[in-house]
Amino acid sequence: MLKKLQFCIKGYSMAVLTVLLALLLKLRLGTVLEMNNPFLLFFGAVIVSAWYGGLGPGVLATVLAAALSDYFFLSPLHSLPVGSFGQSLQLSVFVLEALLVSWTIAALKSAKEKAQKQQEILRQSQEIGNLLVDSLKDCAIFMLNPSGRVFTWNAGSESIMGYGAEEITDRHFSCFYLAEDIELGKPEQLLEAATVEGRAEEEGWRLRKSGSQFWAHVAIATVPDEVGNLRGFSSVIRDITARKRAEEALQLQREQLAQANRLKDEFLAVVSHELRSPLNAILGWTQAIRRKQSDAAVLKALEIIERNGKIQLKLIDDLLDVSSIIQGKLRMRTRLLDLEPIINAAIDAVRPAAEAKSIQLESILDLSAGKVIGDPDRLQQIFWNLLSNAVKFTPEGGQIRIQLQGKISHVEISVSDTGCGISADFLPYVFDRFSQGNPTGKRGNGGLGLGLAIVRHLAELHGGTVRAASEGVGRGATFTVELPVAAIAIKPSDTDSQHMFSSVGSQVQAGRQPVLQGLRLLVVDNRADTCQLIASVLEYFGAEVTVALSASEGFDRLEELKPDVLVSDIEMPGENGYNFIRRVRDLEAAQGGTIPAIALTAHAAPEARIQAFSAGFQMYLTKPAEPDELAAVVASLAGLGRN
Repeated sequence: MLKKLQFCIKGYSMAVLTVLLALLLKLRLGTVLEMNNPFLLFFGAVIVSAWYGGLGPGVLATVLAAALSDYFFLSPLHSLPVGSFGQSLQLSVFVLEALLVSWTIAALKSAKEKAQKQQEILRQSQEIGNLLVDSLKDCAIFMLNPSGRVFTWNAGSESIMGYGAEEITDRHFSCFYLAEDIELGKPEQLLEAATVEGRAEEEGWRLRKSGSQFWAHVAIATVPDEVGNLRGFSSVIRDITARKRAEEALQLQREQLAQANRLKDEFLAVVSHELRSPLNAILGWTQAIRRKQSDAAVLKALEIIERNGKIQLKLIDDLLDVSSIIQGKLRMRTRLLDLEPIINAAIDAVRPAAEAKSIQLESILDLSAGKVIGDPDRLQQIFWNLLSNAVKFTPEGGQIRIQLQGKISHVEISVSDTGCGISADFLPYVFDRFSQGNPTGKRGNGGLGLGLAIVRHLAELHGGTVRAASEGVGRGATFTVELPVAAIAIKPSDTDSQHMFSSVGSQVQAGRQPVLQGLRLLVVDNRADTCQLIASVLEYFGAEVTVALSASEGFDRLEELKPDVLVSDIEMPGENGYNFIRRVRDLEAAQGGTIPAIALTAHAAPEARIQAFSAGFQMYLTKPAEPDELAAVVASLAGLGRN
């Protein structure tokens, strides 16, 4: 309000000053310039007053100019009354013209000010719009000309698409499409749809500058000019790859749930059938005994009842084992074992069934393959399941071979048959629960589809693996179990299936002195379970143990930790123990090059021992090593190293 008042005062003051200035100029210069018209300079004063202050100052300037002109320049001079009609008319015309000029100039000024305000508002709106567009980092917002070429580009576009404004300008927006979509004409179809409907949307894969793909939601709309002609298109692209992935994951979950539901229904049907079949035989032959058949018939009935009872017991045991495995509560009684008697026991168990089908059973067992740590009953369950499965799917007159081999750091037990084989499609799922593959498509071998799933879980609980191989339907199959060679000769234990080595410390004799107290040891072995077992034993004796699962990792840890003693396996993938210790010996003493080292390996041949000493090991222990012996060797080497 105060500013407005100040502006009004300035305007009227300007009117007075300009009129007085015009009067002075007229009085001073009128005669020199021969200005007969007394109103000419006052017109200038009126124009300036109206332009500067508006209509009010213009009117004031008009009134003052008329009065001064009448007083100083119209007859009678120095008197306000006008002497003649002509001068009165001349004065009236001046007043009218001056008022008209004032009104016109004030109107023009007002229009100009309004236009300037509108332009300022428009400019500010454009700036705000540009700031908003540039601030949307998760949206690519840009303009296309009518032919589809880019001519504006925001910061979000650069963030999402990877192009800078200077390198994308004037390029056709089809560069964001996959090659196959360009061949199908999708960019042109989108522009055509937007032109017809005014707006179009789609989702699909788009390309960034780097060549990476993302799932995009695209909205494009026409932008008309003032007369309605097509000026171009506005385009908004949002990266919704995360939503797309979530939708795909949700769809996969739905499919998996549907599959699980189908498997449940199939499983219930199979369980019902498999439990009912031996039960029918048992009940039927029980009734036959009650009818007091001959002694031979009774013996036959009892034999059938016993066989079907065992079948039903096996089905129930499998269900209980799977339940225990899922809950992590399967009991494991681990000890140091030779596999040869366990495998022979499994062979003896399936021999009657094999002989009934005239199947030849062959066993090739390497008695020096090495000892393992495990539960003998569960290991026999693995081999029995594999052998009984082979008997089940091998036709009469076929062959089954089981082979035990030592592979330095592990043992391999393979069961091969000449049976119906496994299709390539089913092979990846052969160890899944409730999965059964039958090339004929008919159910004729019975079972719940749990045997191989149990084999896989039991093998993993022993720190091993199992794999299946087949050349196809009708060409037999081979199942191979790998178990790690025992590194430490531990005493029998009874543990849950969650980890068979979880209580190693309790398996070493109680009351031992911490003979390794204060020693830093590095254990290198490619098998995690073996590393954990060795570390548990050495930690029980008081050592501080760091493990490494490869020679390269062990080399890095060696330089970093500077341990007192190194314990390393020989056979490791990538770099073996011989090359590893040679690299260690090439180091300076300050870097660990003279560290005492023990080779703990399943190699038992004299030449392996000589090679280990030649490579740089000071001691050589074969697996499985006694805990006391290992601790004593470590302590003696640590003492030598410190001396």
